[in-house]
Amino acid sequence: MHHIPVDGSGTGLAAYGILSTDVPVYIGISFFGTLLFQLGHEGQLFRLQNGLPFLCPFGWFQELLHKIPTKKFSTKRLKPLTYLKYVILVVMVFLLPVLVVNEAGMGDPFFCKYLCPQGVLEGAIPLSLVNSSIRAALGKLFSWKLCVLITVVVLSVIFYRPFCKWLCPLGAFYALFNRVSLLSMHVDESKCVSCGKCARTCPMDVDVTKTPNHSECIRCGKCVTACPTEAVRFRYAFGGSGACSKLSQKPIIEENKGE
Repeated sequence: MHHIPVDGSGTGLAAYGILSTDVPVYIGISFFGTLLFQLGHEGQLFRLQNGLPFLCPFGWFQELLHKIPTKKFSTKRLKPLTYLKYVILVVMVFLLPVLVVNEAGMGDPFFCKYLCPQGVLEGAIPLSLVNSSIRAALGKLFSWKLCVLITVVVLSVIFYRPFCKWLCPLGAFYALFNRVSLLSMHVDESKCVSCGKCARTCPMDVDVTKTPNHSECIRCGKCVTACPTEAVRFRYAFGGSGACSKLSQKPIIEENKGE
């Protein structure tokens, strides 16, 4: 059995499994997890009304940091940075583990090992606080990833979800399925008054009226809440006719009512 570093990242599992003799197992787990998350609106399996709609703990952590009362900045002018996570997905998750291998033919999970701060937050820091031998073994790699974590923490206070927007390869992978997601966005053009409130309130810098199922949309529902005419709604099922109203969250049958 191969030893896989556990740092709380599903991307590491996929990356490490690429060259493993148990490729179907690792890739199968990763693929199943991707489908489960995506079918439940890109990392949000249930849109709960109590303010805890996220399954990704690091995404939720960034949400909490962004609630700290201080001046906030828009990321609209930084949109080119959103493509960085796709570069990271291709290079650090797929290419490097295949091209850079050890004597046993195994590649490292480069993203998890060298860039992802989630393992430091959820693994290295808690373990080092209670275990002196682990604390003594921490070296330059830990220091580097701690710097990455601190940077992400600071940026999360002033920018909305910077890690998700710019660095997360798992988010990039999920984004590829956004247009075929079980939960999609629907804009009723007959009700839309082009007020622009949905675009202004979107924390992911998406104009839902132009691209309802944009790859950056995380289905947070803020555009649904902001719409004064209930023109923006959730739609369930793959291209199906079911939708959800803004307030009741009960299924609504679309135009073909058979009148």
